Amino acid sequence: MIRRSGDPLRLRDEALFALCALTGLRRAQALALDVLDYDAGDKSIRVRNGKGRRPRIVPVVTALGAVLNQFRRTLPARDGKLFPGRAPGEGLTPRQAHSRFQLWKTAAHLRPE
Repeated sequence: MIRRSGDPLRLRDEALFALCALTGLRRAQALALDVLDYDAGDKSIRVRNGKGRRPRIVPVVTALGAVLNQFRRTLPARDGKLFPGRAPGEGLTPRQAHSRFQLWKTAAHLRPE
């Protein structure tokens, strides 16, 4: 659904939603990630603030790695937030991510709950 849309933010949204779905990361943890936290060669993501505020390494499955690699090639900078928001240099906010999730949920004709 997301991939076939013409939405200019579709890759970012697909990468974010896939990351949360396939790793179990919470939205706030995913939005806090920097580009450098994803290691494509090692197929891992470094979460600096995991449960108990401890850092941890999360493995990246092949399907997620493909989406993240494709998305990362669209990013203008090699550093900064992995999921950029509207303001230059700022990451996507939880409110913006929630709004995008609601948009795609409606487009997929899923029940509100």
